Amino acid sequence: MNKKLVSSIIVAGFSMLVFGCGGGGGDTSTPAPAPPTTPAQPTAAVLTLATSGTQSIPYKGMELTVNLPAAVTVATDPANPKQTAPGVLKLSGVFSAYSTQVFPRPFWGRYSSAGGGKPSTVIINISSGTATFPVGEFATLNCGLASGTTVSLTDFSVVNFAAYGAGGATVTGLTASPLGVTLK
Repeated sequence: MNKKLVSSIIVAGFSMLVFGCGGGGGDTSTPAPAPPTTPAQPTAAVLTLATSGTQSIPYKGMELTVNLPAAVTVATDPANPKQTAPGVLKLSGVFSAYSTQVFPRPFWGRYSSAGGGKPSTVIINISSGTATFPVGEFATLNCGLASGTTVSLTDFSVVNFAAYGAGGATVTGLTASPLGVTLK
């Protein structure tokens, strides 16, 4: 019986050796590359606005109009569709320190949609009771983009800029313009 058992073990071992080894050594091919991903289309643009120049007298307020490119909108207040929604306009840059001294609070603008050959616009009016403002970045404007739309800084413009000093005196030597745009 011992002989039979030893013979069976030898046959089984030989069978495993012959049939158990596939001889392929495993798959050494390179996996197929993943399909390219399409970059996400931007759905929003954040426009940064700034003043520049040398002010003739300290300024306490300003008004300006931002012309928006085609297919760019801003959220409006449901109760007042001519007023931008909260968060559309935010103080930034040199104006960040003035959040409690700037009016209106909360900060908002007047929106007008495109029509009659004119672009959509946001009119911004900022004033303070006692504070005077430095020159530099002052606000961001959060915009929505229609599907498939991309914009650049040169697509936005600022018109009708006026700065005011104490008692409503006109400040000369200043301009306002788009400083940057970030697509999101």
